Amino acid sequence: MYISNIIGYLTWPAIIILSYWMIRWALKRFEKKLAEDSENQG
Repeated sequence: MYISNIIGYLTWPAIIILSYWMIRWALKRFEKKLAEDSENQG
């Protein structure tokens, strides 16, 4: 009965950390692409 609640509460930090890593990865790719585009235009 309480196990499902405990697992539910423990998954929130994992979801937050995973989304943080995904956003950082996406920003790194975006910044690299932006730098390449600015080099090609200049």
